Amino acid sequence: MSKPNPQILSRCWENENDLTVINLNNILNIPHELLEELMEALEENVYVRELSLVNTGLTDKVAYALAKVDFNQ
Repeated sequence: MSKPNPQILSRCWENENDLTVINLNNILNIPHELLEELMEALEENVYVRELSLVNTGLTDKVAYALAKVDFNQ
């Protein structure tokens, strides 16, 4: 089973301009707290334009946080 790269979250918070795509597809058992924090970081990030979370066991709480992210800012 794959695990998400631990640097993704810090790079997202740091608003790195070369981080434009985040693909976490098919990574099971990602801690919900990590996903929630990622959604918070994405609210402030201006470079990420694509986020893939297929088959990750997304919860309603995380999905709600994702709905607030504006990828067109």
